[in-house]
Amino acid sequence: MQRMRFRVIAFVCAASLALGSALPFPVFAAAEVLGQHVVQKGETLYCIGRGYGVVPSAIAEANGVSALAFLSIGQALKIPAVQWSPVPPGPVCARQFASPFTGPTPPTATPTPPATSGLTYTVKRGDTLFRIGLRFGVTVTALVAANNLTCCIIQPGWVLVIPAGISTPTATLTGTAITQELVSLTSPISPGADATITVRTTSGVSCSIVVNYKSGPSQAQGLDPKTAGSDGVCSWTWKVGTNTTPGTWSIVVTTGGIARMYTFVVQ
Repeated sequence: MQRMRFRVIAFVCAASLALGSALPFPVFAAAEVLGQHVVQKGETLYCIGRGYGVVPSAIAEANGVSALAFLSIGQALKIPAVQWSPVPPGPVCARQFASPFTGPTPPTATPTPPATSGLTYTVKRGDTLFRIGLRFGVTVTALVAANNLTCCIIQPGWVLVIPAGISTPTATLTGTAITQELVSLTSPISPGADATITVRTTSGVSCSIVVNYKSGPSQAQGLDPKTAGSDGVCSWTWKVGTNTTPGTWSIVVTTGGIARMYTFVVQ
């Protein structure tokens, strides 16, 4: 009986050693700390690990988090001296202090972000960058760049900066480039009052509008699509709901193939 028990224990130990050797990263109970990294928007353990040439699971263990955990902006992480070699390709986060380990060259400076509209948006369950881009009239690429995201995955509760709308002129029926110019916009405005926006574009171009509040796109009357007249003017008037939350909200006007965003204040 004792011999059988010994064999079972020996088998379990051998299996454990075999599994341990098959794991992609060993477990590091204690390692020297190289420094502290403060998490920026869009950063992940793997992105940070590439930046310092340090094993991501070792960073997770040193900070008591899961290797697949989502990081919070401003979260301080201890970076242990556990070299990751060879470092697989992928997004590389900027180093915040020197590391003795080599790997992919991390960025030395943050690229200049695109101009922002001054708006932010808190991600809700079910949101995607594509849907958010449609709502505010901006591209997914612009959202990624404005928020320093390393991938297209977003999480509920994240606060995203909304960049200024990017539009690309398209040809009109006459072969002339379509334009869009803001003529007038009611702002600031009080809940319960009538708001008006007027834009000038190319004659005969179809015009549409989306007014975005905290609760989502407005369903008010008066926001139907229009066609620009001979003077190229498209204008909409709608009532701001009495329960509209005060703040700075966006309006996306599309004329032909051009989508531009404007902001107005409800006070």
